[in-house]
Amino acid sequence: MRRRKVTIKDIAARTGASPATVSRVINRSNYPVSLELKEKILNTAAELGYAVRKPQSAAAQENRDICVILPNISNQYYAILLQGIEEVASRYNYNLLLCNSNRLPKKEKKFIEGLLDKNVKGIIVISISGEPDALNNYKNMGNNIVCLEQDLDIECSKIGFDYYKSGLLAAEYLHGLGHRKIAFLSSPLTFFSRRELQRGFRDGLKAAGIEEDEIRIFVAEEEEEIADNVYEYQNGAEQARKLLSLGKNERPTAVFCSNDMTAIGVIHELTRNGVRVPGEISVMGFDNIPLSQMINPMLTTIDQFSRDMGIMACETLIKKMEGELPADISMVFEPKIVVRESTATP
Repeated sequence: MRRRKVTIKDIAARTGASPATVSRVINRSNYPVSLELKEKILNTAAELGYAVRKPQSAAAQENRDICVILPNISNQYYAILLQGIEEVASRYNYNLLLCNSNRLPKKEKKFIEGLLDKNVKGIIVISISGEPDALNNYKNMGNNIVCLEQDLDIECSKIGFDYYKSGLLAAEYLHGLGHRKIAFLSSPLTFFSRRELQRGFRDGLKAAGIEEDEIRIFVAEEEEEIADNVYEYQNGAEQARKLLSLGKNERPTAVFCSNDMTAIGVIHELTRNGVRVPGEISVMGFDNIPLSQMINPMLTTIDQFSRDMGIMACETLIKKMEGELPADISMVFEPKIVVRESTATP
């Protein structure tokens, strides 16, 4: 019969120490643990046949790796964010490790746990799960974290963006052009950013005098696990077909999309069906990816300052790791509308 693998929990149960303390001792962390308890844990691990990490050389302990965990690297927004991170990491002579979670919480958790074995002391993460347990464990081992986009329940530095205000601005801008039939188009509201965009958009329209039952919200039922740019584009085309199925008097005269790739899919599908943009329907995006300037008509959007967010996140992480930043910080970037050709008066 195959013997069950010994775990940290087994050692913790035998010694009366917490699993976190056992992990610190096993992984040779600098976290303060009494000599008596340390010896007890190491002896118990040896008795149970648990392989303990050998003491590292000074060179090995001076790990110059930092990790970035992203939902999907194929999305242009994340690629630009990563450019900002890499620029700073290179300047400070740090190596950059990239983990692509493909929007899978289990994969994200596995990455975080694996970084402990690799002695990686700092990570920048855009969390999909929204659950802080794995990150808290990583931080409790004496490591550093910078969270992007989400306000997770964890004590760490956080670099965010005001998505709610972005939705407000979009509603105010389109209403200010004279539109009264305005719709919000999105992928499933599984991301914090999408939920906040929709909330701000709704509140913006209601503040402008649009009744709740007149606000049009089109949200996809599911999100396929394919290359993000392709999915978002296809979702935009699908949402556009829903608009086209409405009678001309029922169609919105303007739409705000949860990202630029969705907006580009909307524009292409409307144009393919003979609907003029912005002549008949104005289209507005969110992100300000480079492709937004390369289509016809060029896309009006909201700049998310993705490269700047990446720069700030990496600078914050490295300064925290090197002791130049004594306390965690929180910063929220403000949105800016970039007006181009895809929006006009109705």
